[in-house]
Amino acid sequence: MSFKLSLKEIRNSFFIISIIYFLVSAIEIVGDVSGAKEVVYITKPLLMPLLILLYIPTWNQNKDNLSKLLIGALFFAFIGDVALMFVLLSEHYFLLGLGAFMVTQIIYVVIFSKAGGPFNMLKQFKWLFILLLFGGIYFSLMYSLYDQLNEMKIPVLVYGAVVCLMGFTSTMRNTNQLSYYLVFIGACFFVASDSLIAVNKFLYSADLFLAQPFIMILYVIAQYFIVVGLIKAYKQ
Repeated sequence: MSFKLSLKEIRNSFFIISIIYFLVSAIEIVGDVSGAKEVVYITKPLLMPLLILLYIPTWNQNKDNLSKLLIGALFFAFIGDVALMFVLLSEHYFLLGLGAFMVTQIIYVVIFSKAGGPFNMLKQFKWLFILLLFGGIYFSLMYSLYDQLNEMKIPVLVYGAVVCLMGFTSTMRNTNQLSYYLVFIGACFFVASDSLIAVNKFLYSADLFLAQPFIMILYVIAQYFIVVGLIKAYKQ
């Protein structure tokens, strides 16, 4: 059984779900800052399902492989969100979250790469510049963290490379301008959020002032911009 929403209904649902998403995000951040962990446990797992719900009208209209990949990316991000809520109980939860988010990043790399012609674009100087920029971010961050990583060296080095590759491939997309910049900005915010997680955890022993709320602010905006940007890609 299938159904189609009118354009007005799609716009209304988009607006309502977007408001709920940012309202839930704000409650999660306030709960985390105030130490109300039960609030975090309720709100944080709702974030990715809300973005999936936001994407459903586009999914109903375009049941292509890229739509399936995006749903998969958000599902693994959901697993990562839940796992990272319990890092204080065991370091294994951090590894689980890292692994889940790495799958999300790899899927984003595939989505972004398939949405354009990377080999032609790489011939242009600006893409070489962007590659060097993300490469510089990666090597600078890993150099700063390296001595503190201990047994986490390989997972963090690999994850950092994948995140920066995700940021780079977001510039390869051949799409309309609004979609392009929404996804690119979202990818940059994701790189910034994950970088702040690494700095806070390994350089400041998870005690950097106001790090957690800023991590979440960057993250919720990043995921929203990426999803909305991919929705806008169908509106050429």
